Amino acid sequence: MRKLVGLLLAILFVLVACTKKEEADHRSSAADSAARDTTSVQAPVDQGIEIPVWLENLPHRNGYLYASGWGKSLRANISKDKALLIAQNQLARRLQTASLASTDSVDQAGSAGARAQENGTNIALSAWKIVKQKQVKKGKYWYTFVLLELPLDN
Repeated sequence: MRKLVGLLLAILFVLVACTKKEEADHRSSAADSAARDTTSVQAPVDQGIEIPVWLENLPHRNGYLYASGWGKSLRANISKDKALLIAQNQLARRLQTASLASTDSVDQAGSAGARAQENGTNIALSAWKIVKQKQVKKGKYWYTFVLLELPLDN
């Protein structure tokens, strides 16, 4: 009986150790993916997924600024969150670049209430909306593509 309990404890120890290693590997790959440059919208073309045309060829419309992003995750909602974060980051960078080019002044007030000056008009970054979205499951991963639009004249 003691040998059986010892054997069961040894098996349990091995299973727990393997699970911890898989979790650590998963966290490491998630950290690597988060560390990549979020300004680049490099689509996952090698995954055999049909990439929306608007992901890399943003629309142009007077009075609006556009940005796109994509995310990959085992969970659909997390892939969407990643795509939105990348697109919001790209939108903020594009707005800052446009703002600096036109007025050389940017008010760095913070997150959703952040505002940039463009020709004396405040532009709220929180005014963006999702214009297009595509979500695809390939294998065990979800891929989400989003296109954001920000009106420049509030």
